Amino acid sequence: MIKVPNTESTYFTRRFNSKKNSTMKNYFFTIVLLFGAGVANSQTNVGGPIFSNTNWGIAGSPYNVTADVQVAAGVSLSIAPGVQINFLGDYEILIKGTIIANGTGALPVNFSGNTFDRAMLMFRSTNLSNSQLSHLIFTGPKPGLQLADEAEFSEDQIKNSGVLTVNHVVFTNAAVRTKGYQTTAMLKIRNATANNSTIVGRYPRSEPIELDSSVINNCSVRSDDYNYGVTIRNSTVTNSQMRISCCGANMNIISSRLSGGNILEGNTADGPLNITDSELDNTPIGLPNAKVIVESSILKYNGGIAVWMGIGAVNCSQVTGHGSGTALSVTGSYWNGFGGNFTMKNTRLNQNEVGMVLSNINSITIDSCSFYGNSSYNFENQSTKNVPALNCWWGTTDSMTVATKILDYFDNINKGMVNTSGKLSGIYLPQSCPDSVAVPLSPTSIRKDSTLAAQFMIYPNPASTMVYVEISGSVQSNDRPVIEIVNVMGEVLFSGAMNESHRINYLDVSGFSKGIYFCRIKQGKSSETKK
Repeated sequence: MIKVPNTESTYFTRRFNSKKNSTMKNYFFTIVLLFGAGVANSQTNVGGPIFSNTNWGIAGSPYNVTADVQVAAGVSLSIAPGVQINFLGDYEILIKGTIIANGTGALPVNFSGNTFDRAMLMFRSTNLSNSQLSHLIFTGPKPGLQLADEAEFSEDQIKNSGVLTVNHVVFTNAAVRTKGYQTTAMLKIRNATANNSTIVGRYPRSEPIELDSSVINNCSVRSDDYNYGVTIRNSTVTNSQMRISCCGANMNIISSRLSGGNILEGNTADGPLNITDSELDNTPIGLPNAKVIVESSILKYNGGIAVWMGIGAVNCSQVTGHGSGTALSVTGSYWNGFGGNFTMKNTRLNQNEVGMVLSNINSITIDSCSFYGNSSYNFENQSTKNVPALNCWWGTTDSMTVATKILDYFDNINKGMVNTSGKLSGIYLPQSCPDSVAVPLSPTSIRKDSTLAAQFMIYPNPASTMVYVEISGSVQSNDRPVIEIVNVMGEVLFSGAMNESHRINYLDVSGFSKGIYFCRIKQGKSSETKK
């Protein structure tokens, strides 16, 4: 058993079936030999400036950083696959030249540090595009990597430029930060797994961050004051807190699945928050002073307010509750003032207690939407504005019944009226709007209606580094599920018992060849197989 600092997660116990797969037995034996060879080699202490091209090879591993390492401009530090780098204090590897650290799936480059504050890798005054980082593991609590350390009136004479691309990387309790000031640089992270980490564009005017095809679990993701923004694309985000602060800080969620977290303001946020082609499950949005735009997305929640926003738009989307809560609350507030517009078209608000609450707005357009199955009100107009809600479906064609589900002037003459002209006779959702969202990394679900006693989700799918198996509900110690990885020939390549005390178990699959595999979960006499 490999212990992981995350109290919510654990690696599976590895039990390989040597009778069914002798190839895997040989592969495992090779790993043991490599590990043993690494232990036998002498360690290397490193620190100080580097003024000529330098290689850190496997023969010198582990490398213990006992003072700041400084890679000068025009100089390259190359790190071989499988190398372990330990930070023995609050030191950094400062890159003003170039770093080339390309591990492999079987032999990643490992960075580890137990102190806080400074990042393991710090990039300053360099063209980031010249560096190469892939197949890395950062283990904290020491921060993993950072772009610059500037502030207003305290700027680097030469600023970072270009794009730093980090591919196939794992962050465990290790922060990722940008802190340049009005640079042209950018940080792109692809195929990442982040656990219990902070990913933040720091104050002020720091570089944008893009996370693509990644799995983010139990993390804090922030766009601080004036930051140029955080984009999450083609990714899965679970149990994570996302925050947007003021003054142009922004966030983009594109083709992703978010569950069990929230999106809130860290300071009075103006946004925008853009959500496109995504699914949010129990991830409420609390940005009452910000511009929020939701396009072609599906939001599900279990109470409270699903979307609390200042101004913006909701188009071609669905917000669905479970009989309680408010789907959409529009304040009209924008950066501590009132102004701006709100538009909602081709959208469904259903199965809530209240469909929509409007507090204030300069102008509003609601057209071709569906309000139905809401137990209290379909629409509450708390503003003094008259609201045109045209060509909508209100759950019935009976005008008197429609009126009883709308709170407006006719209930309180201090409020504006809601115009329901052009009432539809049924739910309206054009073919261009989604009835479901196909998120590339959405989990594979093994549902409660299967023969298994518990419910599981497996993600990401496809996967390149880690596979997570999330348990829903309690599991008794005498009925522990077992997961198997099976190839297309039916050979069991991996078998491990899940830890019932952890909600999420995870498995490193970076050493598996590309191809199609099956996950088989066995519990008692029952089993379920997913591709």
